[in-house]
Amino acid sequence: MPSITIDLLRSVEWGKSYLWDFVIDDKDFPFDWVPAIDIEETSSIIDSEIITGGQTSFKIPKAAGIKEVKLTFIDDINHKVFSYFENWMDVITMKENMYIATLEECSKLIQIKRLDNDRQKTLKQSVYWVYPEGMLTYVANSDSDKLIYSISLVVVGSTSKSKITVPKPAGSGSVSYEEITIQDLYKKITE
Repeated sequence: MPSITIDLLRSVEWGKSYLWDFVIDDKDFPFDWVPAIDIEETSSIIDSEIITGGQTSFKIPKAAGIKEVKLTFIDDINHKVFSYFENWMDVITMKENMYIATLEECSKLIQIKRLDNDRQKTLKQSVYWVYPEGMLTYVANSDSDKLIYSISLVVVGSTSKSKITVPKPAGSGSVSYEEITIQDLYKKITE
């Protein structure tokens, strides 16, 4: 195995965390691309189960977990992005919390693009159906800093074109996946 030297470290072109773009596919979204400063995109999740036998315990894979996208974004002086997410959450809870919207009514498409070093070519593009989860809190203080907010989005499916990939119970706690249209998913949920 070669020894690690400064020259060897300098010869590698290391990845950079700022090479991405993000957009919500909605005519009401106030910007062409989200003015986000941080993004966390769950790539893969595997939940485990602990099995105990005699005097020992070990873990085995049990199921795929729930994917999330977490955004930290800056806002303009008119709070356009904050208002967009606030309105989206109001649609989900039907404003007066009388009932919750269906998955079809509350999920939106989101695109995440990983870019090359020149920010010209897309190296990878992920498209998800998501809805916001948790709290959206307005924060005010006496600083003259930017308005910064955070929100978590639950991934309910991924898509390429008009179909989404959704989990499908396969018996005995295991999960498989199927590709269906959002309309067919809505029909399954409401049946």
